[in-house]
Amino acid sequence: MTSTLPANGFAKLLATENISVMYDGSATTATFDTETRVLRMPMWKDMSRRLNDMLIGHEVGHALFTKMSADEIVAFLTSVDSKHMDRVMQYLNVVEDARIDRLIQRKFPGLRKDYRAGYPEMMERGFFGPMDADLDSYSLVDRINLNYKTDLNIPFDVVEQEFISRIDDVEDLDEVLEIVRDVYEYAQVHDSETVTPDMDMESEAGAGAGEDDESGESAGSDNGPEGENEDNAGSGEGSDSEESDGQEEGGSSSNNAGDSAEDDSSEAKGEGTMESAADAEDDGSSAESEQVTSQSNGAGNQEAPRESQTQKAMQDALSNLTDDSYWSGHAGQTLPKTMDLDTIIVPFSEAKKDWDAKQYTIPTESTYVKSLRGSVTQLVQMFERKKRGAIFSKQQVAKTGTIDCTKLHTYKFNDDLFKRNTIVPNGKNHGIQMLIDWSGSMGGKPLSGCVSQVMLLSAFCKKAGIPFDCYAFTNNCEKAYGSDYTESSKVVGEMFNNGNKEEINGFRLIQITSSTLNKADFDLSMRILDMFREHGGNNYGLPHRWSLSGTPLHEALMAMRYRIPEFRDQYNLDVVTLTVLTDGEGYSSFRPGSEQTKVFDPITRRTLTYDKRIDAGDCLVDAVRQLTGCNTMGFFASDSDTDAARKAARKNPAHFDTGEFKKIWRAERAYEIPQDGHDLYFLLKPEKVEVGNGIDDAIAGDLRSVRAKFKKAAKNATASRTLLNRITDVLSENLA
Repeated sequence: MTSTLPANGFAKLLATENISVMYDGSATTATFDTETRVLRMPMWKDMSRRLNDMLIGHEVGHALFTKMSADEIVAFLTSVDSKHMDRVMQYLNVVEDARIDRLIQRKFPGLRKDYRAGYPEMMERGFFGPMDADLDSYSLVDRINLNYKTDLNIPFDVVEQEFISRIDDVEDLDEVLEIVRDVYEYAQVHDSETVTPDMDMESEAGAGAGEDDESGESAGSDNGPEGENEDNAGSGEGSDSEESDGQEEGGSSSNNAGDSAEDDSSEAKGEGTMESAADAEDDGSSAESEQVTSQSNGAGNQEAPRESQTQKAMQDALSNLTDDSYWSGHAGQTLPKTMDLDTIIVPFSEAKKDWDAKQYTIPTESTYVKSLRGSVTQLVQMFERKKRGAIFSKQQVAKTGTIDCTKLHTYKFNDDLFKRNTIVPNGKNHGIQMLIDWSGSMGGKPLSGCVSQVMLLSAFCKKAGIPFDCYAFTNNCEKAYGSDYTESSKVVGEMFNNGNKEEINGFRLIQITSSTLNKADFDLSMRILDMFREHGGNNYGLPHRWSLSGTPLHEALMAMRYRIPEFRDQYNLDVVTLTVLTDGEGYSSFRPGSEQTKVFDPITRRTLTYDKRIDAGDCLVDAVRQLTGCNTMGFFASDSDTDAARKAARKNPAHFDTGEFKKIWRAERAYEIPQDGHDLYFLLKPEKVEVGNGIDDAIAGDLRSVRAKFKKAAKNATASRTLLNRITDVLSENLA
């Protein structure tokens, strides 16, 4: 048994637009939502590629040619027959599918082979149900459906053949609606059955005809909107396959509604004539009188066109082809549409209050923080020079078309006598969002080194006027130990895992420093961070929220999908860089069961793919990048040289040079590797940043070695600024 995985690119190319393709484990047929432009695909088993491509092509046909909103569909269904909107939907599905199948094959002739192979496969596999020899006994909607999806010789009387001729030539959606109305009104008189309302309608019917109408209308609305919307795609699906034609369109809603009574339908052969059809049009009360009469008989029964059995069979057949085993082993997940940032983010103004208790002591000054100032000033000056150089390199000189009179005397040996303009590109505003892992595994040297890097980068951004925020992601939500976990239980978002809703809670983003802080608070934040630089978080005398915890990396990345747009608007930024420092992977429920997991982003309406659990975080980074357009940089802190070499080798096993790795790793304390979802990704040796220029140490020794010691100290100081070096390189490359 094989599972068919449709290609996103194929559908997008056919649609000539960036439609979204969503793989839905609960879907039994393919459907296209004409408003949100989402193609919803199930996972089918044992389906040929031809049939699969035909179904996709059919749904794309709805994307291109079915320009009708859900409200317009409901209005049309109601205007035709408000009591049996599901039946009207079946007729609409069949006629519209016939039109869009013809148009999509005309637009993309290559699909004709898929259609020629797809429909016979559906017929052979019984997608339209058992084929009786007496096709005259089939309902009108079924005969129309089979006429356009099989090679059978379908019988039609004179009036019905006129309808077929109109469908053959229909081009516009408005014409489709006219045909559906005419065919349905004809079927009400010549191809109807007695429909027994559901219990709710019967109880309301007892109260009066008006209530009964209301009840019927409501039921129809429930089926109609959903049906058409998904149907459009749905019908698409069926249509595509032809099959789902009505199913899909009516999709799971209209078809299901119709299915409740379909088994009881009596198959009476229609014997209409041109005169009788005209009489039915002239005397519009004939059908109504039959309904009213039947209601007055005490049973509350109504007359309606017979239900489509072929569409039901198609729906059942596609449902049986759904690969349940695929979804049981492959997690289909939907990212949250919104997240409560007010609850998730703990601003520094609140987080600093955790240190107010007497048992917590913050140093009043920090020698390390003071030593940063001289280095930061030099680094900012270097950055400004690099920025001016980047802008200068992108200047362009253009001719103006105006003669430069000062060059006229050179006309004999100079062909260029025109004035020139120098076009200087405008600089871009940059901002940085940093996430740092505040988990127990970071304790000690890894956290100490990473915090040291963050402190230098923060001081640099503050001095250079670059907006930034730095957040520690943690599972510690309560303000104090021994709390009742009220904060931890607060739901801050919802995601769906294989169709099951899952609540997101139990994590926070603590703002440990930011460019928004005033001078006093910024200095306080740096002194707090210096404590972590010194002991690496291995200190039990810490406030609860500031203590090391788990690794809610996935939840933090989900939140950044909403924080970055706010940050960009707040400072009117052109470019935002997201930097993530961690030493491991997240462990949330956002993970695959095995390979080829599909993740749907409801905001960008795109489907993402990741293969293993280790790639779940990369998938979320990619979601942030696609949604916000930010640059993404990842830093994986590895205190072990051996572990770093192994990780680097796994990314490029064929061309990995151990000797070259050791050379770069020792010299730069970082090593770049390719990583899905990231623009840049580095292995980071979490060493403390060395500050100063080494002069003091140099002159303290032998004067003959001053030069050598100075050069060595300066080199070490430069190499230790791993995080800052990489980020300033990115900023300078995108300044213009």
